[in-house]
Amino acid sequence: MTPESMLMQNAPWYVVQSKPRQETVAVENLQRQGYHCFFPRLQVTQLRRGRREQRIEALFPRYLFVQLAFGDTNIAPIRSTLGVSGLVRFGMIIPEVPQQLMTTLMQRCNEQGIIVKPEAKFTTGQRVRIEMGAFEGLEGIIFQQRGEDRVILLLDVLGKQRRVTTDIKTIAAIT
Repeated sequence: MTPESMLMQNAPWYVVQSKPRQETVAVENLQRQGYHCFFPRLQVTQLRRGRREQRIEALFPRYLFVQLAFGDTNIAPIRSTLGVSGLVRFGMIIPEVPQQLMTTLMQRCNEQGIIVKPEAKFTTGQRVRIEMGAFEGLEGIIFQQRGEDRVILLLDVLGKQRRVTTDIKTIAAIT
């Protein structure tokens, strides 16, 4: 079942705070009680002991979303659920999460609730122009991508090719 298919028509979403590192316990126990839950996660690449490892982490550590049907005002079962600290509230007010935000988050997730990152828009060997910073206006070739937000470019500087690392947001493809 996809996260989007869990949407009850126009039923409000609320934020639940879990106990430290017990998000999955909270989700399992809330679902066992019949609540619709959404726990968005993100796949990250981490360098550990010189090797790249893929890990799944919470998008919002210690927070998840629960959808309550209209007229379901008894929140006591949620508060006393194993793994849950409580609903996020401001004094006596328990704010609703905007439906548009929930829809956007769910559209970015796959069936397991993991956010799918868009494919890299630049490839090795592609010609680009630097749009911002000290090298603004220079053209180069992508040599390598470093992580999710950095690239190494080959630039012709003073007649020699130099490697320069820059933020991926500062470059634009040359068409």
